[in-house]
Amino acid sequence: RGQGWWKALLLKNFKRNPVGAVFQGMRFLFWYTLEYVKFQKGLIVVFLGPDGAGKSSLCAILSESLSRYPFRKIAVFHGRLGMFYELSNLRRLFLPWKRQRRDLSPHMPSQNSTSRSFLHIAYYGMEFIVGWPWIWWARIRGYALLFDRYFYDFAIPQRNRKFFGSMIRCIPKPDLVFLLIAPPEIIYQRKTELSLQEIRHQLEVFQNQWFVDLVHPMVLQAERPLSELASEVESRIAERIR
Repeated sequence: RGQGWWKALLLKNFKRNPVGAVFQGMRFLFWYTLEYVKFQKGLIVVFLGPDGAGKSSLCAILSESLSRYPFRKIAVFHGRLGMFYELSNLRRLFLPWKRQRRDLSPHMPSQNSTSRSFLHIAYYGMEFIVGWPWIWWARIRGYALLFDRYFYDFAIPQRNRKFFGSMIRCIPKPDLVFLLIAPPEIIYQRKTELSLQEIRHQLEVFQNQWFVDLVHPMVLQAERPLSELASEVESRIAERIR
């Protein structure tokens, strides 16, 4: 009666054939566990570009369109895994009397000093290294991880290049990296948080040959409609998983 019928059925089967019931239960448990842990190729997709290039919008569109693909889960991250506190929060916690500086954010401007740039690279790089096991598990579980920004943004100040290049070799490598570029004026009209000068500088860094050789991004013209960009990215993802 009610929801207890399956318990009665199991009990009846066990009384009638206890050995067979136990065998069938163990068999079910084995195949259920195997299905849960079996390897299924996941994907890490990264979007780079200045604020206003369309990274967040693309992630939002793809998080819905990729649900048609054989991914077990789709997760969106904003630049980092979120396992560590942001440096700005740590500074506020340990130095509450100090005036908060905007450039302690991962969305750091190009004016960061060499020491502050080194601190960003070391701290957030360590977060990705500590997160390696989880990312590895997410990949074999068939997760699609979409990153609006990535560790690569810490190349923007163009300081500590050797240290940055060394950390890149230690953090998880994305499967696909897309660089959104457009005329600075168009990007600035979309979002005015960064100055035109800062937007130009970031675009120059992302297209610098030194950065391209390290990251190997695929360039997307961000002034195009978002639907076209999302369709192109989706086709690249489909090619990759095939």
